[in-house]
Amino acid sequence: MLRSLKNPHIGARLRSALVSTTATPTVNVGAGSFPTITRNSAGKVTLTQYENHIRPGIVLAQAFTNIANGGYGTYDTDPSATATVAEFLNAAGSGDDGLGFVLSLDYSNEFIDRAGSQVQRVTNACRSPRLMAFKISAAGAAAIGGTQSSSVAIASSVYTTTFTNAFGRDCMVFCTPIAAAQKACNVTAVSASACTVAAFSDAEVAENNDFYMIVLGWDSKDEQWGMAKAIQIPQLKPRMEAFRISGSGTAALALGSTDATLVDNGTGDYSLTWNTPFAREPIVIVTAKANRAQCLSAATATGVNVGSFGATGGAADDDINVLVIGYDRADEK
Repeated sequence: MLRSLKNPHIGARLRSALVSTTATPTVNVGAGSFPTITRNSAGKVTLTQYENHIRPGIVLAQAFTNIANGGYGTYDTDPSATATVAEFLNAAGSGDDGLGFVLSLDYSNEFIDRAGSQVQRVTNACRSPRLMAFKISAAGAAAIGGTQSSSVAIASSVYTTTFTNAFGRDCMVFCTPIAAAQKACNVTAVSASACTVAAFSDAEVAENNDFYMIVLGWDSKDEQWGMAKAIQIPQLKPRMEAFRISGSGTAALALGSTDATLVDNGTGDYSLTWNTPFAREPIVIVTAKANRAQCLSAATATGVNVGSFGATGGAADDDINVLVIGYDRADEK
């Protein structure tokens, strides 16, 4: 049974795209949300939205194929009312052309306080949207989301997750490593029924590692756009929270200050404590503005520790976008 993904803010919308950043950039999937794409420089694109934001939220960017091993995505520029920016870089931090996934969360209402607990549906503009959330262990098991995967195969630090219920067409995948030292996760293949993720050490060497993953897909075969549809999740009582950490100088929450408290633990190291705890460990996906970002340790029902790293592997202050998919029921159905 599917349940609607809820968010305690009014008008939460997830827009998604698969983009190519080559000399002639394209929106391969998601043109209904982002009808215009402009290439700013190698690996960097601006996506103009079909419908303007009322209140900008966060952006996630995930390196896909043709981005060098150990590459990563950033959002480069805070989202505006009309546009979303994403940049894909190689391990050294230089723009790298290829394919990448972009997820933009915004709100169609300017009200910034919580409207109520779980009362608002999160929508997507395409037919039959469905989201699955996973924690994949270094050993190759779905530690969270196992009811939604028929298998997780691992070979040379490459993880293939096969879904229990396939989508109607290819999905979009976003990953975040879980480790105190710098790591990387690159999506290398997607289909309607599976996805493959490669894990790397800070030296861009293949290395087994835990990671969080969300998979957004559609149970319709054609990309048809129209009225906003509630995103469905196959777990009980799903709840989404979103945060934008301003990490330079005096750290603060630019988005989500009514939903969590922030502690700056030092250079590139930030802790969030949810104002409303989840019933169990949530899935946390992060993207930084200029650098790599990841979870420095596994999330808990009450909070998470996230961080950012510069191109040479050292901790670096940065702005970080955080998307949380959690549950207000302790058992996984």
